[in-house]
Amino acid sequence: MFTFNPASRLMPALAIVPGLPLVLWLLFRGFREYRNDFARDGGELWVLGVFLAYTVAVWAVGISVPTLILIVWMLLAQARMRWWTSLIYGAAVFAIVRLLFDLLRGDAPVGALLAFS
Repeated sequence: MFTFNPASRLMPALAIVPGLPLVLWLLFRGFREYRNDFARDGGELWVLGVFLAYTVAVWAVGISVPTLILIVWMLLAQARMRWWTSLIYGAAVFAIVRLLFDLLRGDAPVGALLAFS
């Protein structure tokens, strides 16, 4: 994130700085208090793990591809929305994310490993 344009650092920082320590703490606490009842509380650990993987994927690949994959997973797999309503909702969410980068006059993060934006 430090290699981004100074105007582009705000958007990822707003998500990562407060969220990453909380996700790591909740994952640590979840695994420490694990009672072998994955059917009851395993869903929360999966969601937190996906958010952690999303953070790493944004760093590695950029913001577009991981965000699209996260939206599809959240709407179709977790919320069990119909495909056409999830398509409308997902397009709106993705457009809002891109609009926020434009309004902040920032460049969307480009991946460190693959140069997608």
